[in-house]
Amino acid sequence: MGNGGDMKLLDWLKEYTFPVEAKFNDIEFARKVYPKVVQRQLQHGTTYCSYFATIHTEATKLLADECIKQGQRALVGKVNMDMNAPEYYIEKTKESITATEHVIQYIQEKMKEPGTNKRNLLVRPVITPRFAVSCTMELMKGLAQLAQKYNIPFQTHLSE
Repeated sequence: MGNGGDMKLLDWLKEYTFPVEAKFNDIEFARKVYPKVVQRQLQHGTTYCSYFATIHTEATKLLADECIKQGQRALVGKVNMDMNAPEYYIEKTKESITATEHVIQYIQEKMKEPGTNKRNLLVRPVITPRFAVSCTMELMKGLAQLAQKYNIPFQTHLSE
């Protein structure tokens, strides 16, 4: 908050954002952080949130679970990026698409109410490429195919 205001966006991301997001590879870190994130949003009156999680599949699933547990309506998306990021925080294109589909299927399964034909629309999956300069055209096309296949929304940063 207020750090690096004099930096260009990609430099700021590499200096501040990517190192923190990379910590979500540790599911125990995510277990400590995500309940507080959802709780804070609800305490401030945000009853419907569109989340950019991280590139980590298990942590993203955990965020969806936490929204359900705390009763927050949410769009939850696993972030996708296969270029213009540090080596420790970048995905291979095909792995990003496969992991995203896994998260979509996981959340859609959570949308089913056990023993009924009803659907719980509290939490829904969303396709989440970080932004254009962090995604190859191959990745964007693969994500667009997933959005069509599963009839789900697409979110990204439009302006920084």
